[in-house]
Amino acid sequence: MSNTWKSDAALMSTLVELRERLPIPHLQFTWAQAPVKLEDALGRTIPVPSEYGWETVEAIIRSQFSKGPGSKKVQSGDYELFNSVNGSSPISARVSMA
Repeated sequence: MSNTWKSDAALMSTLVELRERLPIPHLQFTWAQAPVKLEDALGRTIPVPSEYGWETVEAIIRSQFSKGPGSKKVQSGDYELFNSVNGSSPISARVSMA
């Protein structure tokens, strides 16, 4: 019986040591990927998880413009999104933001 206890103690010791060696996860973002950064007409940057769907992105934008300058236009849907790399073509639900 004592050999079993020794084996169990050695196994537990090894497991504890391995757990202490695990790298600390990088928690800069809670998302799987870095967020997409939306910059509004007022110069504010809004980080949006890249995993979000179009409806959620629109809800975030409407929330950011619930009050203040531009709120009436945004709430009525009178706005467009553009890719900062190619600002000539608007982004929509059918066009990728990547």
